[in-house]
Amino acid sequence: MDAQASAVPGPTAGDRRDDVGLYWDIRPSHHLPTIEVRVADAALTPDDTLMLAAVVRALTATALQCIRAGEPAPRPAPEVLRAACWRAARDGLAGTGIDPLTGHLAAQTTLIEKLLHTIAPALRQHDDLDHTREQWQRLRTEGTGADRQRAAYRQRSSTPDVVDYLISATCPQ
Repeated sequence: MDAQASAVPGPTAGDRRDDVGLYWDIRPSHHLPTIEVRVADAALTPDDTLMLAAVVRALTATALQCIRAGEPAPRPAPEVLRAACWRAARDGLAGTGIDPLTGHLAAQTTLIEKLLHTIAPALRQHDDLDHTREQWQRLRTEGTGADRQRAAYRQRSSTPDVVDYLISATCPQ
């Protein structure tokens, strides 16, 4: 991919002296024609990983299409992005999040539906739309990887139960 991506700096907004700093959420690679994305929740299963990869590819393709069309890029304030990340990490899918484009609160599920609608053409172009929609519905039903790990722990308040669940989820028979 031959494109320039805009990175979202962390606590040192605007300070680009450290291009390899871990506070970057999204950045162009320094040595490959790719975009590097850091996520808060680990993709627990192969299907989670495939869905995340499809969403990142669709987001990138959508952004590139907007750039090529000369559309202005959204410029949410760094503090709004940080607050949105914090809310998402705190509340997960069951909570309320911050729409980074408007700054308004909304159900996380509503925000994700809005995002999927926005990137649907790119998902469709790469044959990822059906799989992504199926996996999104699965996450809504089963919960995120963090939700599923907490549920495994709650059964007997046992950390080994969480480890056993992780093994079964990541290494299906």
